[in-house]
Amino acid sequence: MTMRSSFLAVPVIGLLLAFLSPFELAKPGIKKKKRGAAAATAAVAGPWSRITDRQQEEAIAYAKEATGADFMEPPSFKLSRSEDAVPFLVADFGKAFKTLGAENEEQATAMAKALASGMLAAYDPTANVVHVLSENAARAATAAGDESLPTTDVLRLLLVRMSVLAMDRQLFTEWKEAIDAATTADAVNAAGAVLQGHAQHITKRVADHWQVSEAFDSLVTLLTAQMPGTESAPFADQAKFALLKGHTFMAYASKRRRVAKVLKEPPTDAASILDPAAYFQRGRKGGGGAIPTKVVAEFEALLPTAGGWARADEKLDAAAAEALLEGIDKQLYSAIMASFRSGQGWASTNEASECRRRLALFEFRGAGMAEQYVNTVKAALKTQGATVEDGAGRDSGLPGFAGSFKDEAGEAQMQATNEGKFVLVYFAQNDKNADREKQDDALEAAAEILAKAQKTRKNRRDK
Repeated sequence: MTMRSSFLAVPVIGLLLAFLSPFELAKPGIKKKKRGAAAATAAVAGPWSRITDRQQEEAIAYAKEATGADFMEPPSFKLSRSEDAVPFLVADFGKAFKTLGAENEEQATAMAKALASGMLAAYDPTANVVHVLSENAARAATAAGDESLPTTDVLRLLLVRMSVLAMDRQLFTEWKEAIDAATTADAVNAAGAVLQGHAQHITKRVADHWQVSEAFDSLVTLLTAQMPGTESAPFADQAKFALLKGHTFMAYASKRRRVAKVLKEPPTDAASILDPAAYFQRGRKGGGGAIPTKVVAEFEALLPTAGGWARADEKLDAAAAEALLEGIDKQLYSAIMASFRSGQGWASTNEASECRRRLALFEFRGAGMAEQYVNTVKAALKTQGATVEDGAGRDSGLPGFAGSFKDEAGEAQMQATNEGKFVLVYFAQNDKNADREKQDDALEAAAEILAKAQKTRKNRRDK
């Protein structure tokens, strides 16, 4: 039996569209720049051919009013070409590009060019300048089939949007730290959606105040247009995720007065963006993503990253949980899977030895379903000829089981336990160095974390 992985359908490179610009604090002490309208560098006719002083001042004022916050220093605005954004995107996205697979500066530059070719605007934090890429707006309008989309009101809203982005990057420096520290593409994607979502949420409020809802819809169309003939064309779906799903998430956060919290500590998985109600419910009980973080910390020694081992973290969907029930009539577990809420996986693989170690944390709607799931997995293993012992952890003192079996991939060992509405599974394949005692200790510690977060028991023996 193998544990099936199920990644969110978001190509890695596409995650970078979550960032229209880098996340860096505008350094205090920089001499404030005059915000006079810059001469257009792009040959674009119509309302996007220049940015007036009045438009800039308006954007700054409404960003401050709508957020209730203030800039360290208001940004300046200028018309630019997409290639002008590439150098500062490369400089400021270095760690994020590396997380997303860039192995050298050449690859990082290619990522930056792909991003810049599809952006309407970008913020340079070092110079504290918003670059409006009006040529891209014209291309986006053509791709959308309506060349009249880049109106004056749409430009006004874009300037508000970029003002909010600049303000967030100035005030919430923890965001840049979170992105630099991100170890997975999923974490990069989630953080980007939160930033983009906040900008969308504030811009929509301003649009409603100005009574220009059609202009807001046009801005969304331009931001998410798939422009053929540019490197950004494959990323349209990912832009929609960051802008649209992020908007919904941050509107939910705003209602609960949690905007500052998620700007300082963004979710580390994109699934949270898709289900804000579940994310903030977890936040009340365990600090948002705090439970998975603390649980996996207990297994760090069992999930190596050096000596030929490669680490990968992933979201696990219902199909991944159902894969462990192979051999059981679906009618017998349909109610269990209907109560599945979310899953998170952590894995280390050594390709040379074909050895794998995996940890999965599944969440169900209630403790009863979580317990039934573990019992059904145990029954599934037995139907496939596995050796299964009741109980997990030290002295088999935790509920659940420990089993061993052979499948087409080799020999494997598995332990699973349930605590409240969570199920924890540890799996090792072709692992000659598997240490049962270390597995037991990690399961015990993780179960205590889950119990404390849910207030389900005092200790492992006191159910």
